[in-house]
Amino acid sequence: MGQLFPGAIIFLGPPGSGKGTQADTFADSRDGYYHFDTGRELNVIFEDPKNRDNAAIQMRHEQLRRGELVDPDWVTSVVCEGIRRVANSGKGVIFSGSPRTLQEARAVVPLLMDVYGRDSLVVVKLNVNPETSIHRNTSRRVCVRCARPLLSTTETRDMAFCPVCGGELAVRKDDTEEIMKNRLDQYRRRTEPIYEYYQTMGIPIFDIDGERSPEEIHLDISDTIDKYSR
Repeated sequence: MGQLFPGAIIFLGPPGSGKGTQADTFADSRDGYYHFDTGRELNVIFEDPKNRDNAAIQMRHEQLRRGELVDPDWVTSVVCEGIRRVANSGKGVIFSGSPRTLQEARAVVPLLMDVYGRDSLVVVKLNVNPETSIHRNTSRRVCVRCARPLLSTTETRDMAFCPVCGGELAVRKDDTEEIMKNRLDQYRRRTEPIYEYYQTMGIPIFDIDGERSPEEIHLDISDTIDKYSR
């Protein structure tokens, strides 16, 4: 397999913007990419039976349930370990919603540039309004097996099982309107400043309209990245 370009793609946007769905779809449509979903990676750690009595890990799990950002230093260590693992496997890496703070970005971005090349990193920014964010998250369901989210549409409303792995679909306990408003506030205060940092680092940011159907958004993202890669 030849060198992937871009080698690292970061999907960002407010909660409910579809960054996880689009990262999954893009990774599934291309050979050689691994979607490192930080939330899923953290959940594996949180749900590991050997960590049930680990007070520090359970405290971070509770932070996540309340819609708060988990300890950035710890998250950064998990992410950096994952980047090295994916790069060593010869694959490009796709992130969805991470790094999500300036502190995390300052640790993660130099590592991405080191392992994939300074010009091999791009950001896809999905834009939706707050009302869409709240509606999508409070009405979605998530697979209990593979953790993929499923938006509520006329086609998916009656589905009981994940169309990808067959796992049961369930509503997440933290997908409430109150928690969503808290997450949106956290995004505005702690994530939005990251875009200026990316600009100063010379990283391309592609603005994508996230209010459309998942299929339309995916085509737009694919066309945008293909044009950039030429």
